[in-house]
Amino acid sequence: MDYTDFIIKVPRGYSEDVSSFAASLTSVGIYLEDNADVEKEIGKSVAYDYIDESLLHNEGSDVLIHMYPSSAKEEKFFRDRIIEFCDMYNISVEIATQKKCQEDWENSWKDNVATVVTGSYEVLPEWKERSDLSKTPLYIDTTEAYGSGQSINTQLCLEAVSDLNCDGHKVLDMGTGTGILAIAALLQGAKEAIGIDVEQTAIENAQMNAEKNGVEERFQSLLRSKEALESHENEFDFLFAHITADVILQDRHLYRKLLKRNGVFLGGGILKNRKAEVVSGLDEAGFHDFHFYEREEWVTLICKKG
Repeated sequence: MDYTDFIIKVPRGYSEDVSSFAASLTSVGIYLEDNADVEKEIGKSVAYDYIDESLLHNEGSDVLIHMYPSSAKEEKFFRDRIIEFCDMYNISVEIATQKKCQEDWENSWKDNVATVVTGSYEVLPEWKERSDLSKTPLYIDTTEAYGSGQSINTQLCLEAVSDLNCDGHKVLDMGTGTGILAIAALLQGAKEAIGIDVEQTAIENAQMNAEKNGVEERFQSLLRSKEALESHENEFDFLFAHITADVILQDRHLYRKLLKRNGVFLGGGILKNRKAEVVSGLDEAGFHDFHFYEREEWVTLICKKG
């Protein structure tokens, strides 16, 4: 069985920004390489769907970002979002795809998965050895759900969770993906956590990861529905929404209904150019006392329900 290697070529100075954005779009990980490595890859037995010939030239100042779409639909989604992001920040970008053998992927992809140390956690797949024994291990394996710990977005959210006192409290994780934030809160003593998502694959993946971390008895994953949310009004001490600025703004009044008085909201996946807009919207909905975690183009915020 073949798989698609989706390749993004950007100037080295923008590689961290673009790779962070790319990582936010996928659950299976990405990796970066210099152009000097491309000719080495060309020498392998590979069937090409399409490749820009400029990728074969080592210009010395560009970086290649590799992604792995699971379908033609996801490939188009990656292409549209990457081009939109690069256009927004006036970043030169070229995109190519290669068809490769599944056997190559099965033998090599794990080598490109790095453990991530952020906040009080070390995020790693179950089969990877720990590298920092001073951190709490957070075992996350992904299917098609988002949240492997590789993206700056998730790392900022985990830094924020590390600073929260979740001990004995109840947590709701909206757009839970792999369940990473809810599980992180449970590992630091949260009494109970519920993960909500619109994708069945995410619900199943989150429950699997809860089991890997030994917190499954305190974790419940549910498909988002009006009934599921209405039954939990004024119930949560903490509400996490690592989604997008648009969704946070759309659901801000819902978050207020679900949180207890003085409950804490954590919002992630916000581009810096949307920060003021999101803060204004949350303030209008009755949230206050804002604190921010920022790196490169991304912002995570925490605030309280008034």
